[in-house]
Amino acid sequence: MEGFAAGNPALSPERTAFAEKLENGAIPHALIIEGPRGCGKREFALWCARALLCTSHARRPCGECAGCKRVLNGFHPDLHLYGGEETIGIGDVRELIRETSLVPVEGDRSVYVLFHGEKMQAAAQNALLKIFEEPPSGVTIILLTESRRALLPTVRSRGQRITLSGLTDGQLREELRRREPRLPSDELDAAVRVARGSLGEAVDFLGKNARKQRETAREWLDALFSGDAYRLVGTVAVSLSKEKRENLLPLFDAFLRMLFDLLLIRTGGEPLLLEREEARALAQRTTRRALSRMCERTVVCRERLEANGNVTAALSGLASELYAIAGRTVTRDPARGSV
Repeated sequence: MEGFAAGNPALSPERTAFAEKLENGAIPHALIIEGPRGCGKREFALWCARALLCTSHARRPCGECAGCKRVLNGFHPDLHLYGGEETIGIGDVRELIRETSLVPVEGDRSVYVLFHGEKMQAAAQNALLKIFEEPPSGVTIILLTESRRALLPTVRSRGQRITLSGLTDGQLREELRRREPRLPSDELDAAVRVARGSLGEAVDFLGKNARKQRETAREWLDALFSGDAYRLVGTVAVSLSKEKRENLLPLFDAFLRMLFDLLLIRTGGEPLLLEREEARALAQRTTRRALSRMCERTVVCRERLEANGNVTAALSGLASELYAIAGRTVTRDPARGSV
C-alpha cells in the first residue's frame, strides 16, 4: 500500500521534491506533513525516514541498503516513532528531547516521527517548540497533522510544510477494489461517497463494526418512519441492550448521516450514505424543518452520551422526541404503560 496515496511513488511530486532537496544537500531539520485522515501521511513520513537514513549515494531511498530495509521491516535504531493510539503528552516530548541528545547508533542521523500532532495539547506543543525549532545536528523531526490550524502558530512556523491531498474518487475506488475484489458495487460506491478522498475513512466504513452500526442505524430510521411508537422505542431499546457506550457514538454518527441524507434530498442535494431512491422515498414523508429538528435533537443526545450521561434515559428520551417531531403523538397503552 506504500505510496498509493500519492499515486506512483516514483512520480509523486512530494517525493520527487523531497529527493531533490536531499540530493542538493538541503536536509530539513523539521517537517510538518499535513493532510486529511487516510491520505497517506504515515507512508510518506516513513518514506522520508527511509530517504534520510538511506546509505546509498546514488538514489535515496534506494530500497536495497541496510538502512532502507530496516525501516521497511519496522525496526531501525535511529528511527523513533511517537504517538499512535495514545496522544503525545509532555512526558513523551521530554523523552524525545533526551533521546535527541544521544549520538545516532548507525550513520550520522536520527529521525523522529510524531503522529497525530493535531491531538497534542498546547502544553506538549510548547514543550516541543525549542527542540522543533533548533534540534541537535543530525536530527530531523517529522510532525504529522490532519490540520496545521490545530498546531500553535509558533510550532507551525518552525517547520517546512508538506501538504498531501486526498485521493481522487478513481484512485480510491481502484484501491478498495484491489483490497476487496468481491465487494458489492453499492457498498463500494457508498464508501467512495462517504470517504471523500480518505482511504482511512473508506476502510473504516467497510469494516465489520461499521457495517453493523449502519444496519442498526437503518433499523432506527425505518422504525422512526413506521408510524409505530412502540416499534421505535423497542428498536432503540434493543440497540441499548446490545451496544456498549463506546459503540453507541459511531452508531449515532451513522444515524445522523442518514438524517442528513434526507435533508440533502429535501434541499436538492445528493445523499452520501443512503441510496438516492430510498432516501427520496423517506424524505417525502416529512418536512425539511422536521428533519432539521431531528438532527438537532440527535446531536444533543450524542453529546450527552459523550459526556457520560445516563444511556437509558438519553436513548428513551431521544426516541420519544424523534417520534413527536415526525408529526405523530406518543400514545399511552394501558397494558404497557407510558411510552
